[in-house]
Amino acid sequence: MPRWANDISHAYRYFTSGKETNRAGNAIVRFDPNDTEQMGEIIMRGLGFQPRRATEEWERRQAIKESGDYWDIRREILMRQFGEVVKNKGTQEEKDRVISGIKKFNDEVRNTPNRMKAISGDALKESMMQKLKIQQKEEAGIPREKSNIPIARDVEKYYPRGWPKGMVGAKPVQ
Repeated sequence: MPRWANDISHAYRYFTSGKETNRAGNAIVRFDPNDTEQMGEIIMRGLGFQPRRATEEWERRQAIKESGDYWDIRREILMRQFGEVVKNKGTQEEKDRVISGIKKFNDEVRNTPNRMKAISGDALKESMMQKLKIQQKEEAGIPREKSNIPIARDVEKYYPRGWPKGMVGAKPVQ
């Protein structure tokens, strides 16, 4: 669709529905065609200009998402590092280094509005238990999701695992 047609389509949607929406159809900014200033925003959108209120709201939402992602990624990295050290039976020095990083992270996060992102001992324990359960399932050839177990059993007949029972070495095909 040409750019000008896209702009007019947006303006028409603002006028008829009275809102700018996200992909899920939820209102981001509301427009009242009876309000002179908001009608001006609708007309300017038709001419190719983005309404200030819509731009500010999109930027606000993106900043919130990016801030949350920043803390989530840091938290996930530390939890994975701890999991790898424990799973691979790392040295005490390696464990102490990761725990020191977790304490530093917790100190940083407690001084922000993101206090809920702090890593607790329970969270580490739960993460480790989950990691070990997944490892056991994968090594046994069992899917992670229970709903996929019947599918795996059905596929097993076409792609059998390992050698047949009782077979120690490879024999030529006859």
